[in-house]
Amino acid sequence: MVSTQGQTPSGLDTESDAEKFTQLYHLYFQPLIRCIKKIVHSDTLAEEIVQETFQRLLRNLGKVDLNQPQRTKAYLVKIAVHIAYDVYSQELKYAPIDITSCQDTLITHSPDPVWEEFNSKGLLSLMQTWISELSEKEQLILRYRFLEKWSYKEIADVFQIPESTASSLYSRIRKRLFEKYLKLQEKGE
Repeated sequence: MVSTQGQTPSGLDTESDAEKFTQLYHLYFQPLIRCIKKIVHSDTLAEEIVQETFQRLLRNLGKVDLNQPQRTKAYLVKIAVHIAYDVYSQELKYAPIDITSCQDTLITHSPDPVWEEFNSKGLLSLMQTWISELSEKEQLILRYRFLEKWSYKEIADVFQIPESTASSLYSRIRKRLFEKYLKLQEKGE
């Protein structure tokens, strides 16, 4: 963990490097946490990622110029975002996803007319069943895009697919669910 209180951060050769690092830390730590939290949706994970960002900054301090704040900010954000997507995609690969914990919210809290139709017809439990039949990846895409309002770019980055593919997958998922609904309507249920 990076510490800037009362001591020179390890890995710095000169006092001017220590001052530069400390100044960067104070300027960018909180803004980076806010930025990364939008990606990982966790205060703790965002803080860990930003700490790792500053660890990497220690090794590359010469690439940063305090007189160019826009470039510095862009450089730090780039590092942090790459770490965030790496960490987050690794967690997705290994952490079990419980889509049922958000299904009620996914279905009932939407201005989308398709979902409102399901809700108004009392089909929530049927929708939950249909969603649970989707692959884990499809459930995640549906959750991230619909419930958590992620952009297609964010989804594409997490799954390491093109943005257009993320958009197409989301559209196909919605279409399949709606087709199940239409078949149910045709049966008169």
